Amino acid sequence: MDKVQKDQPPCRETSFEYVRDGFLFDRQSQGVSKRTLRIYSQELGYFKKFLDGQGILTIEGVSAQVIRQYLNELSTHRNPGGCHIAYRVLKTCTYWWEQELDGDYTSPMRKVKSPRVVPAVKITFVLFPTICLLLYNLYWRHLEPGIGSDRHIKL
Repeated sequence: MDKVQKDQPPCRETSFEYVRDGFLFDRQSQGVSKRTLRIYSQELGYFKKFLDGQGILTIEGVSAQVIRQYLNELSTHRNPGGCHIAYRVLKTCTYWWEQELDGDYTSPMRKVKSPRVVPAVKITFVLFPTICLLLYNLYWRHLEPGIGSDRHIKL
């Protein structure tokens, strides 16, 4: 009987858990930060729970539709930024697996559009010199003498 090599998947249909563990090990060996590794692990763990609930055990069972369903479910209790993190982690992991198999697997993420994230709006105020002077005087007037030399007004 032939032994299965450790760097090869145990069979044609590969468990998502096997892929997840390989991905996390690869990222750890690349020296990503502990925080990034923790985020990868958490997000892939959440996705694994979702897959288990759907009865999907293999990476081949993960389709674009399954990922869309997962992201849709996340949007009920996460903000857009949280959904986007999940999207990016899944994309990174499945693209990594695609590269590991040298074209024998195509990431379903290629068919899934990124969740929309509304960019933060920066508000810029242009203050005239007299308004700046007024704010400065109001701020400093309420301080005790000798205190506040290290304080600044950030505009």
